[in-house]
Amino acid sequence: MVKSADSSNSLEFVTHCLNNADSVKIELDENIYSGSIERWKIGQFIVFRVNNIDSSLVSIPVGFSGLKLKVIAKSGAVRNFKTRILKKKMPLILLSFPKSEVEKVERMFERVYVQLDTPVILVKRIGDILPEETTHVGTITNISKGGCALSTQLTFHKGDRINFFMEVSTDIGKTTLDLMGVVRGIQKYDNGTTSYGIEYYKLDRDMKREIFTFMERRLNPIVNVASKEELLNLEKLKELHRKELQDMQEPEYHTRN
Repeated sequence: MVKSADSSNSLEFVTHCLNNADSVKIELDENIYSGSIERWKIGQFIVFRVNNIDSSLVSIPVGFSGLKLKVIAKSGAVRNFKTRILKKKMPLILLSFPKSEVEKVERMFERVYVQLDTPVILVKRIGDILPEETTHVGTITNISKGGCALSTQLTFHKGDRINFFMEVSTDIGKTTLDLMGVVRGIQKYDNGTTSYGIEYYKLDRDMKREIFTFMERRLNPIVNVASKEELLNLEKLKELHRKELQDMQEPEYHTRN
């Protein structure tokens, strides 16, 4: 029987996931390695460049088949594919092209829907000179443990490093986090506003704890503290931004010959 293109056990499905990925990682014994795909050939191989090499990864022999290729969509959904090492010359690893999923789809990070205004500053653009306008106002529209969505009229490119601020509630009141992030996704709207998918950059332990605590309070509000109006507003925010998240522009992959 011929499998449909959207079947999770087809080369077409794997290719579709790769073409529409926000990021791709590999997993070894619960250790996750970030990186990027240099090129691939459908049904044959994937050339993966590793960012964070360690001794465990270096010691893996050619032919090892215990790796997972984690393909992460802009929505946060994660597809896991089994792969094996065909060849390696760090930081490059030649992987077999996956044929099917090994697990059900999972979600990388849960999101909390918010409306947090912030100054946004373009700090670094790889291989290019910064434009004249590098500062503008923006609005954080959702938060996850790995990043956030940020709307602004300032123009960013994928890979840009930005500085922004997030006000969160703590046990002793409110505090403002001074954050760095990298632009990973872009979605433009007719009103001139652009929504960017931002991955946190060099988030320290204290900042992680503040963000996680803030998210936990939003995800699990205490009934006698959060009013019905606050809960209703939260549901409205979720509905308002659900389509925005689903429609985030899919990144393009460029192969290197």
